[in-house]
Amino acid sequence: QRRFLNIVYASSQRLNRLIEEILTVSRIQRGTLRINPDIFQPAQLLETVRESVTSAAERQGIRLHFEDNWPPAQSVPGDPQLIEQVISNLISNAVKFSRQGSDVRVRSLRTTAGWRVEVEDHGMGLPASDLPKLFQRFVRGSNAKEAHIQGAGLGLFVSKAIVEGHGGQIHLASREGEGTTAWFDLPQRQAEQD
Repeated sequence: QRRFLNIVYASSQRLNRLIEEILTVSRIQRGTLRINPDIFQPAQLLETVRESVTSAAERQGIRLHFEDNWPPAQSVPGDPQLIEQVISNLISNAVKFSRQGSDVRVRSLRTTAGWRVEVEDHGMGLPASDLPKLFQRFVRGSNAKEAHIQGAGLGLFVSKAIVEGHGGQIHLASREGEGTTAWFDLPQRQAEQD
């Protein structure tokens, strides 16, 4: 019964994420994606993300490592719910495409560009020819499709719209068979002292 309930729970989580992504895509297309500015602490946001993604990673046999090097005295203006969605998307991708027993690293740090969050995995990676298209709607890595890994190809499209809506940029670097690093930067003007 426990195994059955875990399968049902995991399926409901995937369905919930898909519905959330479709609704966000609809808002992006209509130009009505609303960013509700607030001030948040990156450490608290990362802890919320950690709590929401850890069980799914453990079910896949993936170890998550969070490294928070953001100055604790500083907060970040932005929409914490949307930024949480971006980080969760990037971690979900990393977990999905990683080998069982491997590590996924999540880093939060200050750079000259502002606040940066990086998600690094050592999974299947992506062919170089796929990289320029991956932030488009419904586009997935060709090797992911060949491996029959589930996904709608919306997560990176949604994440790009949210990050750019905050004045930031999102990037992806990958080598097939070696892994992928995804990261986003919110600009210096978005990072303010308390």
